[in-house]
Amino acid sequence: MHMAIANVPIDVNPKTRDSRLMTSMWSYIWRSVMIIIRSYIRFRPLRTFCYLAIPPAIIGCAIGVRFVIYFFTATQPTGGTQSLILAAILLIIAFLMVVLGIIADLTGVNRKLLQEILYLERVQLLARQRSEKGD
Repeated sequence: MHMAIANVPIDVNPKTRDSRLMTSMWSYIWRSVMIIIRSYIRFRPLRTFCYLAIPPAIIGCAIGVRFVIYFFTATQPTGGTQSLILAAILLIIAFLMVVLGIIADLTGVNRKLLQEILYLERVQLLARQRSEKGD
């Protein structure tokens, strides 16, 4: 098996302009991260918003417990109304995030149902058109 092997040099074209797809590596990474986050939120909205609700709920509960402990153990009224307001705000934010997740999840289920209905309608329309051509 005597085969001749040739060496063919390949040159690379010189850079004529900057890329229009990405301006830098960091912009590419940022765009990719945003696409991944949007995709995750779109396909798992309830889980995503429940995860986002956990930190404000924990902080709000901790501040609320702190207020209750100081309220019952303090010998003199120290106020603490700001702590109570902050705890209430954080708990409301957590609750609203969970509600937003439920609404987003139901919207996704509704979209899937509408797609299924549209598909079935098209199948029925196609079957009717075929039966009318056959008559």
